[in-house]
Amino acid sequence: MLTQAIEDYLKTIYKLQHSDE
Repeated sequence: MLTQAIEDYLKTIYKLQHSDE
């Protein structure tokens, strides 16, 4: 489903933005 793709996309972006540690 499209919603699942968007959710996965947002999760990936979030991980990349918070991978400074």
